[in-house]
Amino acid sequence: MIEDVVETHHQYLREELPALEGLVRKVARVHGENHPELEALQAVYLDLAPAMKEHIREEEEEVFPIIEKLDRGESLSDGERRRLREEIEELEADHEETAELLERIAELTDGYTVPADACPSYESMIERLDALERDTHEHVHKENNVLFVEAETKLSDGVGVRDH
Repeated sequence: MIEDVVETHHQYLREELPALEGLVRKVARVHGENHPELEALQAVYLDLAPAMKEHIREEEEEVFPIIEKLDRGESLSDGERRRLREEIEELEADHEETAELLERIAELTDGYTVPADACPSYESMIERLDALERDTHEHVHKENNVLFVEAETKLSDGVGVRDH
């Protein structure tokens, strides 16, 4: 599951977030006068993108290595066990914050509706924001409802506990 999340969702975010940022800025600059909601959309996106980048870094560098160790049945230190539980809680809280930002983007775009006066760049931005939300929901589902649940079950069952 970790490999799937990294190769499918994290790789997508690494490519899409910076590219989409440029498009969001361009569309806000060009269409902002006729669509004042684009200024708010840009602000929300500029909060969302760096938070998502930091989130995937934390997952890959801090959480996933401990989960992989647990999956291999290796012993975890008490500190690793505690850190994993704390990190999972923090990541789940991040997921909720991300969902709120994506919900705000959906509101600002009227449910990803392309305005009648939209140019191809504007249309592309709307489609890509919609795709970002859909991918993020799938990504979060895999982590919250599969990966983190399995890790917590193993921790609760004593997998990875050192024999004293």
